[in-house]
Amino acid sequence: MRKRISIFLLVVGLYIAILIGFMYAPLNSSANRYDFLYGGETEGETIQITMNADSIVSTPVIPSFTRFSLSNGIAEVANGCGKILSVPKWLPKGMVYADVYIGGGAVIIAFSDSKTADFTSAKITIEAVIYDNPPSEATIEKEYEYEKQHPQEEAFVTVTDPSGNTCNFSLGKTYPKTFFDVGNVHITLIAESEPPIAYFWKDGIYYLVGVRPPLTSQDLVEIIKNMGD
Repeated sequence: MRKRISIFLLVVGLYIAILIGFMYAPLNSSANRYDFLYGGETEGETIQITMNADSIVSTPVIPSFTRFSLSNGIAEVANGCGKILSVPKWLPKGMVYADVYIGGGAVIIAFSDSKTADFTSAKITIEAVIYDNPPSEATIEKEYEYEKQHPQEEAFVTVTDPSGNTCNFSLGKTYPKTFFDVGNVHITLIAESEPPIAYFWKDGIYYLVGVRPPLTSQDLVEIIKNMGD
């Protein structure tokens, strides 16, 4: 009887592991984290962007972006300002395209399960705003504690123009905020917005991350948890 129970538990365990494998596929080991298909035609091409109302990036309307493949885009940023952007170690299964858009005072990494015209229709976007003089850790901590004490305030994200000027951009209504930490990084999650978004500071860079259906806020949380080094 004990042997049968052990075999049964083993089978159940394997079944659960297979289900999880179908839900999430490891994005990459550190050796091939940037191994994705490029959605553009040529490296460093200039493309025109038409922002739509449900875009999940906060960059204001500007004439154009420069588009790169993921590995070349990350290298372009590193060479330009000495910063290495955080890229998830894995994503929900099916994300095979990845492009990097540079312009408007921001860098946008876009992942999708199919080729898209630009980042406005990607399944996952990670917007990174790199500041010459980012706020101190004490200031970030103070702002985070304030948000935690006011979780029902009107939600907003930070907008940066091409000159580096910033202002608060309202999401148009009040959404409840939830909070969690990954190491010493404080994340604010707005799970009920459409689409769900989260934002945080990491290594002096401000990140705004969002997902589109069929991905959910739970997917968003897992993506952020895997944006380590």
